[in-house]
Amino acid sequence: MEQPRIERAFRKYFHREVYSPANDANLVGNSIDEANSNNKENTLHQQIENLNPPEEDVSNDKKNAQHEFEIIVCHGNVIRYMFCRALQLPPEAWLRLCTFNCSLTYFTIRPTGSVSCRTLGDIGHLGLDHSTFSMHHGFNW
Repeated sequence: MEQPRIERAFRKYFHREVYSPANDANLVGNSIDEANSNNKENTLHQQIENLNPPEEDVSNDKKNAQHEFEIIVCHGNVIRYMFCRALQLPPEAWLRLCTFNCSLTYFTIRPTGSVSCRTLGDIGHLGLDHSTFSMHHGFNW
């Protein structure tokens, strides 16, 4: 059975960092405590301002922001399986999907962990004479 092997491949490329709401609460709590200790008469608005990074820090973050792209070249069955798993669909649903040979699939994974599929099985980069599905050419299948 190939499922354990394909699942290992999926987990290698698609994973989430462990998120803990307690960590966020601690960060916010510590920042507010620091703001209060610096000036006892801070208003809530000033405390919130202290939590936000200065504008120059934000612009530097945007300039240095890094995006990761993983390019995976593999069989269409693997792509369809990973498609279902990434979108939290039952893995068996891959049997209901079809992709052309040499097609492109594009996922967006946001820092929040939400996943969107921008395209599945796109062959816009190929001419009709180069598009194939299994043994069939073009859209005649």
